[in-house]
Amino acid sequence: MREVLERIHEYKDELGFLYVTSRQQTDLQYLLVRKQLEFVPLKELDTYLYPGGRYLQKEGKQLTGEAIENLHYIQNFLEDTGNYEGWKLDAENNLTLGKIDVSVVTNSDYIMEKMLDHGNLANISGDSLTHGKTPSRPGICLTNESDKIMFGYVKREKTPLSDLAMKFLDYVKQELIG
Repeated sequence: MREVLERIHEYKDELGFLYVTSRQQTDLQYLLVRKQLEFVPLKELDTYLYPGGRYLQKEGKQLTGEAIENLHYIQNFLEDTGNYEGWKLDAENNLTLGKIDVSVVTNSDYIMEKMLDHGNLANISGDSLTHGKTPSRPGICLTNESDKIMFGYVKREKTPLSDLAMKFLDYVKQELIG
C-alpha cells in the first residue's frame, strides 16, 4: 500500500490500485491526508485463503487446525499479512488463522500461481474482481465479522486525471461491472 501511495505522491505514477482491508482504513486515511491523495473505492471483495499444492480441495485433503497453524504463505506485500490474524475459516468458528508466516513475497502473478500449484505455500487475497467469473482455484472464504477487502484506485487530490488515465479507469470500471 505504502509503495503505491509513495509513487503517486512523487509523481512517478498518475493512478494506482489498492486492496484495502477494514483494519488498514485508519492507516490509509492518515497517509492519504499526509500525501494529499484520494482513494476511490470500486468494489468490495470477500477474502479467501488459497491453500497450495497438497491442500487443494480437488484432491480431497481437508485443512485441520494443526495444518493451518503450520501453513507458510506467499503474498504480494509483506505489510498486509497481520490484518488476517484471527479471521475465521468456517461458520462454526472452529478454525482460525494464527500468525501468518510469509515465506515468499512476490509481485509476480505468474510466480504466485506456480508456487500455489506446485508448492506447499498458501495465499490470502480477495476473490475474483470479474463479476460472475468462477475462481481459478479452490479457496476458503474467510470471515471476520463483516470485514471485507475494498478494491479501489488512488490519485492525487484535486488533480484531474489525464485523458489516457480516464480511459483506462473507465475500462477497469466496465470490467468490474461485468
